[in-house]
Amino acid sequence: MIRRDQHPGHRVGPVRSNSTVSESVTNSGSGSGNPTQTLGASAGEGSVPSSRVAAAVAAGIFAGLSVWGFAQSSHLLIWAAFIGWASYDTNGGGRDAVIVSSASLVFGVLMAWLVAIVVAGGLLPWSSDVSSAIAAAIASVLIVLASAASALSSVPSTFCGFASMFAFLTLVKGADSTHNLGSIGWGNAGIAVAVSLLIGIGLGVAHGQLARLFTASPRRPETRKAHVRLDGSSRPSKPMSLTAAPPSQPGSPNTPTTVA
Repeated sequence: MIRRDQHPGHRVGPVRSNSTVSESVTNSGSGSGNPTQTLGASAGEGSVPSSRVAAAVAAGIFAGLSVWGFAQSSHLLIWAAFIGWASYDTNGGGRDAVIVSSASLVFGVLMAWLVAIVVAGGLLPWSSDVSSAIAAAIASVLIVLASAASALSSVPSTFCGFASMFAFLTLVKGADSTHNLGSIGWGNAGIAVAVSLLIGIGLGVAHGQLARLFTASPRRPETRKAHVRLDGSSRPSKPMSLTAAPPSQPGSPNTPTTVA
């Protein structure tokens, strides 16, 4: 009589626990380079969502809340808030991104405000179209040169603030008048746009915190300190460091190479 464990078609081997199977699956996917994309390192972490799902859910929550909240105000601009949020996320998130994004966006708004003042005040002896083109060209040069300062190093963010200001001036009738541009209140495009952009940065911070809570695992301490971005990628939070990087030396790894 042949017992079942002696049947030629039946293999006998050690029984693997659920935790071992889960660890094997996690290790097999470690080539992605982002450990937060896995569901967990053991069976006890099976309820932890992937970072992409967590980022998507958190984004949906704050997008919905912000649209509803901004609809209650006639002064704040939801589209500018989303631009501020995107700027924060593009700069990597975290404390450095708050400083760089805030400074760069507000600087861009300020430069656009100066352009509008020059044109509206007739400070240049040409038509408004020519004056606008010349003033915008000079402002763009200054924006790029100012990026040598660490806090203003995000030129794309500065141009986002620059463009947001001009969008408001174009969309809102009378916003480009010297009276409104010189006022202290919501009628001043610079104030309305800058505040909305900064609120957007706050939305980005809140989104990263909520997504991090969704993905935090007690068995992986690094997930409790990682900032989760909109696309689900993450990086550990680092101390704020806004010192300018030294220029690359010839032959250094950061020096670009030219292929003939």
